[in-house]
Amino acid sequence: EICLTASSIFILSQGELEVLAWDDSATFFDGTSPKPPVNATNVDTLHAVRMGQAKKVPPPPSMLVLEQKEAMPDASLFPVGVVGIDWIAHYVTHHPNLHDDDIIVYTDAWDVVIQTDMSAVGSILRRMTGGQRGLLFNSEPSCGDSFELPGEYGEYLRSASFDVHLSVADKHVRSVTGRDICRQMLIKSSMHSAMGGPNWSLGSGGIVGDVWTFRQFMARVVQVTTEQIERARADPTVPVFEGDQISFQLAYLRSPELNVLVDTRSEVFLVTSFMTLPGAVDHYDIDHGCSATSFFRGGVPSKLRWFNHTPMILHFPGDYKHLYDRCADNVKAVLKAAAPGKFMWDVDRNTSIPVHDVCYDYT
Repeated sequence: EICLTASSIFILSQGELEVLAWDDSATFFDGTSPKPPVNATNVDTLHAVRMGQAKKVPPPPSMLVLEQKEAMPDASLFPVGVVGIDWIAHYVTHHPNLHDDDIIVYTDAWDVVIQTDMSAVGSILRRMTGGQRGLLFNSEPSCGDSFELPGEYGEYLRSASFDVHLSVADKHVRSVTGRDICRQMLIKSSMHSAMGGPNWSLGSGGIVGDVWTFRQFMARVVQVTTEQIERARADPTVPVFEGDQISFQLAYLRSPELNVLVDTRSEVFLVTSFMTLPGAVDHYDIDHGCSATSFFRGGVPSKLRWFNHTPMILHFPGDYKHLYDRCADNVKAVLKAAAPGKFMWDVDRNTSIPVHDVCYDYT
């Protein structure tokens, strides 16, 4: 799947995919390493936790930066001695080639199909943020990756309380139980994002933003994660967060000073959900997947007919992963043999990697 993503960026956007980490990566690009997990009975399993989104739990999945280009805030923003220093946080904090005004497109999702040129993503971001700095997250149909989970862990989240601060105009930070957090996210999305569907809840699998805001937000995400680990250290009955999407969601709910939006209209990321009904997207629906004969035919992307625009990235999470191959195969058929010499960039090792070295059938 990484070869399809790299080929799409190389051919459709005349750019290069940057791979932040591979499954076996042990060090960052600068030779430093993630910190080991804290030594507490209920935290020792952190390495093994892979539920939900897991960008913070080493060993990492392959982390992808689709577009990138100052020196950094104080590294003390990112606590040490907790989980590992997050790969994306370390990248945006320390990479010398990044500048405050650069735009990053990030995904840790393997089940994505890029169907169009992404070079206009900065213009889309500026329009959606009103010309200001900001972040745009992919939208999902629910916050079920965390507060709606079944079982003991889900019950803990629903019974626990979390800080919520939705607006700078409201000076009060409120303590809200987990049972109401999903509604708080819906309120926040309706306050700050152009609602209209098909989805509304913040998902951390796809992010677009300027480097300065990305750094600030990641500091808050790491802080949220650290606070929960400290609770787990103090009380053996308290679990650490499973995956990191919940940390992104809670940081979203308590950072009104940052311009953080959710891509509710799927202008960049279209996340397949029960709302993706027949007729919503050209040549695609959740009952049949992508049309084998017409999806991406001649390299033409599909439009979201609700708004008559073309989502850049199609994502097939959860119960819809089985639809990925049918859509991806059509794009592969167009891109695999095109543009000999296509490559991706290995950030860890600071070197280019020919796509065909990873996937031999991409010639």
